[in-house]
Amino acid sequence: MYPTEHQYNYAQAVCDAGGSLLFIVKRYTYTRNGQDAPCIFDKNEVPIAGTAFLQTNDMEYSRPVIIPRPGNSNQYYIFYVRNGGLIYCLFDITLNNGRGNIVPGYKNVLAYTYNTLIGCRMVAIAGCDGIWLVARHRTYNQYLSFKVTSNGVSSNPVVSEIGSFPVMNYWGSNGILAVSPNGKKVATAVDHGGILNFPGGLEMYDFEKCSGKLKNLQVIDTGEKVYAVCFSPDNSKLYAGYAIPWANGEWKFDQYVYQFDLNQSSLSAITASKSMILTNPYAQYYAPFCPITTNIMGNMQIGPDGKIYLGNSHPEVCEGTGPGLALHVISFPNNLGISSNPQVNAIWNQWNGMGSLAITDLPYQMVLPKSGNIDTLNGNSNRITVCFKTDTLIETPEGISCYRWENGSTNNHRTITEDGHYLLYYTKDCSVFIDTYSVVFIPLPEVKSQQYGCPGNISLQAGKAGNRQYDYTLRNGQGLVVHAASTDSVFQTSGLEEGIYKLQISSSEGCTTSIDISLTAYPKPEVSISPAFAEIINGELITLRASGATYYTWKPISPLDNSFREEVLASPTENTTFSVVGINDYGCWDTAYSEIIVNADERMIMPNAFTPNGDGLNDLFKIPGDHFTIRRFEIYNRYGQIVYQDSGNNNGWDGNFNGAASQQGVYQYYIILDFYNGNQKILKGDINLIR
Repeated sequence: MYPTEHQYNYAQAVCDAGGSLLFIVKRYTYTRNGQDAPCIFDKNEVPIAGTAFLQTNDMEYSRPVIIPRPGNSNQYYIFYVRNGGLIYCLFDITLNNGRGNIVPGYKNVLAYTYNTLIGCRMVAIAGCDGIWLVARHRTYNQYLSFKVTSNGVSSNPVVSEIGSFPVMNYWGSNGILAVSPNGKKVATAVDHGGILNFPGGLEMYDFEKCSGKLKNLQVIDTGEKVYAVCFSPDNSKLYAGYAIPWANGEWKFDQYVYQFDLNQSSLSAITASKSMILTNPYAQYYAPFCPITTNIMGNMQIGPDGKIYLGNSHPEVCEGTGPGLALHVISFPNNLGISSNPQVNAIWNQWNGMGSLAITDLPYQMVLPKSGNIDTLNGNSNRITVCFKTDTLIETPEGISCYRWENGSTNNHRTITEDGHYLLYYTKDCSVFIDTYSVVFIPLPEVKSQQYGCPGNISLQAGKAGNRQYDYTLRNGQGLVVHAASTDSVFQTSGLEEGIYKLQISSSEGCTTSIDISLTAYPKPEVSISPAFAEIINGELITLRASGATYYTWKPISPLDNSFREEVLASPTENTTFSVVGINDYGCWDTAYSEIIVNADERMIMPNAFTPNGDGLNDLFKIPGDHFTIRRFEIYNRYGQIVYQDSGNNNGWDGNFNGAASQQGVYQYYIILDFYNGNQKILKGDINLIR
């Protein structure tokens, strides 16, 4: 075609795997008489009829982005931006007798609404199961990632809220999006200026191939007019093109390319590694007086040979003043600084035929979809023992993407409160891993840090029946072991004094902790008995009264009228020490004692006669009373013969001897008695037997 018919720029060639040309896509800038201009050309650069895109100004500042359709090696999506809207055509190389054509129904399809995207900031990035088309939003501080798969183009983009500069700064026609060769980083140059003279700079983001998200913003440099950006083939260096205004304020610029070392350990160190690699040389325009100028260099791109290429953007120059349009080359872009071997105007022709407003930006690299299925692999198995807590926090490992828990949560952490197996799915280098977390909680046995008891007998208790097996060691305030035991039931020890004790608890799983336990004594009752000492005559009653407690228990019980009241009536027949245990409202007890001395009545009035005639009156001769023990009781007749001898039961003499009635008369008795108080008494006298 003659230049006066249609004019194009921003061409994109598509080749097969062997490098043979398949077709070319061009952005037109002028059409003759407003006629539709074909935008797709076959391998012989012959235009294909019916492939006109929209009007000339629709693709201002943007070039087509071509993405092979995943799953179909013959079809290609051709994306471009018209008035801020994302539009695409689907081209099939098998149509039109092998010349290729747009698939019917897929010409100029509006994929995303108008006035939303910036055409020059659009790039294709290989994903894990498709290709992402990433574009900058015009109105919001966002990037939109559209997923392209074998099923088509997603109309619901993934939104990344990211960016540090004012939104208007991203509109500039000079900035692009550059992707690292491994697809993990995205960089962009942000223009400066505008009506508010906003600063420009250089931004870099992490890219998640699995999700299409841009994350972890890094502002590498600010305050400059940055317009071109490119990563080194090994992803370790970032190259950026800068434009510095001349001191006289003219629009012409001195052009520089700087290198940043991404292997540095911090963002500040990356910024400090800024090193100038090359400068665009001056050129003399082919114009009156051959004025000296320096053009803005074109964008940088990695070639198939691993070198970085960029155009000098020079138009035709005056004869004898040097090359016009040419390519600079960085031969070893993985090397640091000047060792990268930059070469100025390394490739050029004696006559280039370019117009005075030549634009020499290089085309996008073709991005191919990932081949094969996504692998799902077993990741790490983690056993987590949670010692003596009710919850634990699990955080996702570093360097992973698209993580998801088995319950659907996508948080980078998870709080666990129960025993169980928990699964974390995540992507690493486009393989899906499954980590297993087996969580076991070791509960803290029930332990009260403040325990109470009676003075001198406080009981410390921990745990309960049906526990896990725990080892317990109790130490007093001096650090001495008071009690130690291993049990799956209640740990308990008694007889402790008031004070601070330390209880160490251990489990077989390796959990260990120490708890300070304060033992506090309840008030102790002060129990007393009134009277605490008394003497009584045998047979007398005495009242004993206890005080100082709430509940009482008396002993011995037999001489008392009750054993639980505060006041009791005692009738001891011998010397007796009574005790009472008093218990207060706290359950603490004290014991008091009362000693009762029982004195015998040694006054004895013996009868002087008895009448054993069976009338039931005075039939026996016996010792009156029972407050003594008979040691000896004998009765003699007048001949000195013993007619009665007591066996100690004090049954008395019935007047018979050897089974026959004794004669009426006077008899003598001899008695020895032992009293309860230890005294002994001898009784002698006469008894008159009357019949």
